[in-house]
Amino acid sequence: MALPVALGTVNFGTSIDKEHCFQVLDMFQSLGGTRIDTADNYAFWHPQGQGGESERVIGAWLADKNRSDFEIITKIGAQSLSSKTFDNLTGLSAAAVLRAVEGSLYRLGTSYIDVLFAHLDDPHTSLLETWQAMSQLVASGKVRKLGISNYSTQRVKVLDELIVQHGLEPVSYAQYRHTVIPPVPGADFAPQIAIDDGLLAQLRNMSAPLTIMAYSPLLDGHLAVAGAELPAQYDSAANREAVAAMGEEARSRNASLAAVVLERLCQQGFLPITATGNAQRLRENLKLLC
Repeated sequence: MALPVALGTVNFGTSIDKEHCFQVLDMFQSLGGTRIDTADNYAFWHPQGQGGESERVIGAWLADKNRSDFEIITKIGAQSLSSKTFDNLTGLSAAAVLRAVEGSLYRLGTSYIDVLFAHLDDPHTSLLETWQAMSQLVASGKVRKLGISNYSTQRVKVLDELIVQHGLEPVSYAQYRHTVIPPVPGADFAPQIAIDDGLLAQLRNMSAPLTIMAYSPLLDGHLAVAGAELPAQYDSAANREAVAAMGEEARSRNASLAAVVLERLCQQGFLPITATGNAQRLRENLKLLC
C-alpha cells in the first residue's frame, strides 16, 4: 500500500546535492512512497538556482526505475522571468502552459506527468484559457490529472463553475499551506495561501471530489522536533500548548513530533508533503505511517 504522503523536493539540486537527493528518494521508495512533488521553478530563488534543478534530479533518479511505480507531481506558471522574486512570472496563458509542460517532460525524462498543477493563479490570463489548455494536455495523454495551488476561495469557485459549464477536466488535487495548528489572525504568506475554513469548505464541495495536499506541514522544521520555537505567523498561546501536547504524545510513542504531525494530517483527510535532505530523518518522520 502506498504511503499517504508525498515527498517534497523543493531543495533538490540546489540546497541538497544530488547524492543526498538520491539517498532520500531511495529511502522514500523503500518505505513504500510513490508520490514525488516538484515544480518547474524549484528553486530559482536559491543563489545558484535558475529553476528546473529539482525536476532534473528527479529525472536522473527515475532513469533506471520503473516509471509506472511513481506518481510524479509537478507545477507550472510560477517560474521567474527576470529575477529571484515572484514579480514577473511565466504565467498560465495557453502558450505558456504548453511550453512549460514540454520543459518539465524533458527535465523529468518522461513522456507524461501524473499530476500537473497550476502553481499560482495568473490574474493576467482568464481561468477558461488556462483550464482549456490544461484539459487539452490531459486529452493528449501528456498529463493524467490536474491540480491547483494557491488559488483564492472565490477563484476556486469560479474555476469549478467554468469546468462544469464547458465540460473541462476536473480539479483532482489542490495544494495549499496547511498544518495541524492554525496561523495567527492576519498572518500573510503571499504568494502562498493557507487553508482557512471557507477555503476548506469550497475544496470539499467541488463538482468532483479532490485530494487536498498540505505543504509546509512541519513549518520548515519548526514542527519537526519538540521544543523548537514557532514562527511568528503561528506563535500563539493556544498553538504552543497544542504543540507541547503533541510533543508529549510523541515521547510516549517513541516517535518524533514530525511523525505525530504527519499522522494527524493524514487522519484529518489531508495528503501531507514532507521534505528533508536526510534519509534517516525521512524514516523517522514517516515512522507512524509505514
